Amino acid sequence: MLSLNLLPPKEKQTVRIREAAEAVGFFAMLALFVLAVGIFFLLPPFLLTHFAVRELRHSLDVEEQEGVNRRGVRVALAEAKKTRTALGEIRAYAAHAPGAGLILGRFFPVGEGITMLSFVIRAGGDVVVEGHAATREQLLIFEETLRASDQFLEVSFPLEDIVRESNIRFSAKAKLKPPYQF
Repeated sequence: MLSLNLLPPKEKQTVRIREAAEAVGFFAMLALFVLAVGIFFLLPPFLLTHFAVRELRHSLDVEEQEGVNRRGVRVALAEAKKTRTALGEIRAYAAHAPGAGLILGRFFPVGEGITMLSFVIRAGGDVVVEGHAATREQLLIFEETLRASDQFLEVSFPLEDIVRESNIRFSAKAKLKPPYQF
């Protein structure tokens, strides 16, 4: 149908501006509606994904920490197995062997000129070693050997044993480290 606008030109321009404003308003409302619908449908999966990623990162951190702890446990377990094996060998030998010389060789070399008379280990890890040394130098070497071994926390020799030059009967006291205690 053919329409003819008989309005004056100033009124025609006002109508066109109003129609353009209504069209812009309509498209703005349409864009806001599409944005609202998009947010409505996309926000829940985004939030779920965000929380899932955060939870997975936390789980990964926990697993990495557990892995570090497991390595430490494995090292401690291997050390405990070695210690248990050594103690088993000592107990088996002590049950069947008449002397303790070979057991002492497992702990530390006695050295030349040193004769062991007794080697006592108490339940708390205290050790008393009594013996005979031919010379003071041999006794001092034996003392250094005990101190250098990784089985003892502390080693002490009475001063009167170290002062003598030869034919020394000594009595040393030591404390076993916890892994070597019975």
